[in-house]
Amino acid sequence: MNKDDQIMPSKKRGIICGLVISGWILLGAIIITVNCLPLYWVLVRHYHWGQSLGLNDQAAFREYLRVWQFLNFPIRTTIGGHLALSAPAQAHFKEVKYLVWGVYIGFIGITALIKPVWRWSHDAYSLWLARLVLRGVAGISICLASLAIVDFNDFFVIFHQLLFRNQDWLFDPRRDQIINLLPSYYFAICFGLFFALFIGGILLGSWVLFTQRQRE
Repeated sequence: MNKDDQIMPSKKRGIICGLVISGWILLGAIIITVNCLPLYWVLVRHYHWGQSLGLNDQAAFREYLRVWQFLNFPIRTTIGGHLALSAPAQAHFKEVKYLVWGVYIGFIGITALIKPVWRWSHDAYSLWLARLVLRGVAGISICLASLAIVDFNDFFVIFHQLLFRNQDWLFDPRRDQIINLLPSYYFAICFGLFFALFIGGILLGSWVLFTQRQRE
C-alpha cells in the first residue's frame, strides 16, 4: 500500500471524527441550555416578568415549569396552567417538543458512536484533521454568535424561519399570555449560554485532540 492509499482513509476518519465530536458537543450544549432551570429562576426573580400578568415570582416560575415539563415528558400532551395559549401557539410548542426529543435521541445515538469512532480514527493524521474540523466549527460559531450580538432580533427571526415552515411562532400577547414570561431578552441570554457552552466545548475538544496527537 502506498502513502496516498494510507492518507485517504485517514482523511475520511479525521473528518468523520471531527463532525461526530462537533455534533455531540452541539447537542449537549442544547440539552444543558433547555434544562437550565436555575437560569430562569434567577432572571424571573430579577426582572419580575410575571408582574404584568398579576403573578409573583414563584407563580411565574411554576408557569415556566409547566412549559419545561411539557417539552421534556412524553406523557404531557398539553402545557396547562392558568395563562391563555392560542391553538397556533400550542401547535408551535408541540413542534418545539419534537425538536427537543430529536436532540435527546440524537445525543444518545452520537454518544454511542463516540468510543468506536475515537478508536477508528486514532492515528496522528486523523487526529490532526479532526482538530482542524473542530477549529473550523469554532470559527463559524464565533461568527454566528457575533451576528446574534449585533442584531439579536433579526437573528432570532431567521432562526425561526429556518426551523419552522409556518408562522405559529409569532405569538400575540393578548391571546398567548405565556410569551410575557418568555421575553426576547430571555432567549438572548439562552443563546448566549448555548454559544458559550458550544464554543467552549469545541475549543476543549480541540485541545484534547492536540494533546492526544502529541502522544502519537
